Parts: sequence; C-alpha cells; structure tokens
Amino acid sequence: MPTTKARRANGEGALYQRADGKWEAALYVGYGPNGRRKRRKAVTATKTEAKRRLAQMQGDIEKNLDIESEKDRR
Repeated sequence: MPTTKARRANGEGALYQRADGKWEAALYVGYGPNGRRKRRKAVTATKTEAKRRLAQMQGDIEKNLDIESEKDRR
C-alpha cells in the first residue's frame, strides 16, 4: 500500500517552499468587507522559521488579535 503525505486539517494553515527557495507560511484569518477570505502570509528563509511564524499567527487568532501579513506591514 502506498504511503500518503501527512496533511493539515482545515484551518491549520499551509507551509510550503516557493520556487525561489524561501519558505512561506499562510493562513486564512476570516472574511473581508467584500465577503472574500483574507489570507495572511509570512515569507522566511528557513522551514523552521516558517513553522514558528505559522504557530505565532495561529496563536494570535486564538487570542483574537488582528494579524497582518508582511505585505500589509510595508
């Protein structure tokens, strides 16, 4: 029987490596005023750092804090 990759459950976010070699953590954080889903992202150099940032974003959501993506901070 072939093995399958472990998957994250709904709402846990995503962690993947981009084509440029950087790691990205992404998480849906709710809905905007236009009804579209808001996705927050963090781009890092290492997978470990991306995991830490994803956990931080998930914690902020649990605490009902408003989180921003790196793009929004610029």
